[in-house]
Amino acid sequence: MKQSGWSSIEVEINSQGQGRYRVSDFPGERQGAFSISPQQFTALVERLEPFQRQSEAMSEESITRMLEFRCPEGTPEVTDAGGFWVHWMAAGYDRHYSADFGCDRERNRTRNDELRNILRALPLPT
Repeated sequence: MKQSGWSSIEVEINSQGQGRYRVSDFPGERQGAFSISPQQFTALVERLEPFQRQSEAMSEESITRMLEFRCPEGTPEVTDAGGFWVHWMAAGYDRHYSADFGCDRERNRTRNDELRNILRALPLPT
């Protein structure tokens, strides 16, 4: 998972609940490791499930679409709001989901807050 904006947070978690993080902000970067219980991992998977249903197969084309994404014409947009990306990987499974927090942010407020809160629920440094 990665949340971008004025600072960015990258998190990797395996199915045993072992995770690593990297927080990049001014003036530097912090990184470390953490672990979550099986119950916390299950809760994380459940919170991500609605977004996983909307995910798409990882491919050169899907990455290009994500990188070139622009809000539809006439949609309210804030250019410095950041975003969220999550990548699910397992044997024979490679999918990802991306959300631009600045594209129609009022209409997408609930979704954006939920994505931010998913990372806030993890034992990461503030």
